[in-house]
Amino acid sequence: MQDDKPRAKRGVSCPFWRKDVSKVCHTCMLWTGLQWEDPKTKMVQSKWSCAIVMAALTNVDVVKATAGTQMATESFRNEMVVRSGIAPLGAMTELGNDTPRMPDSLNGHIPKLIGQS
Repeated sequence: MQDDKPRAKRGVSCPFWRKDVSKVCHTCMLWTGLQWEDPKTKMVQSKWSCAIVMAALTNVDVVKATAGTQMATESFRNEMVVRSGIAPLGAMTELGNDTPRMPDSLNGHIPKLIGQS
């Protein structure tokens, strides 16, 4: 089964085996093949490498995607606050006064809690 794994290129030393990667990686359980679709060309690409190296590279992509999702969520939330006409919770208190005030957008209507008459 180890014979079907391609060998790594010469010149880099494996930090685990302390030998040239071309001599040991194809025998290691961490030597893994990965396939992905290039988003620009839509072509399937593949690469063999150490799973630890691949994990570090894929984690960078995950962090970028997570940051983009977080920014989109925050932008959506801000847009919903603007469209609702209700001030965010922090803006409901006047400066220097801890007494909450009703947002002007309620036009004098006092909302009631659920179950309150």
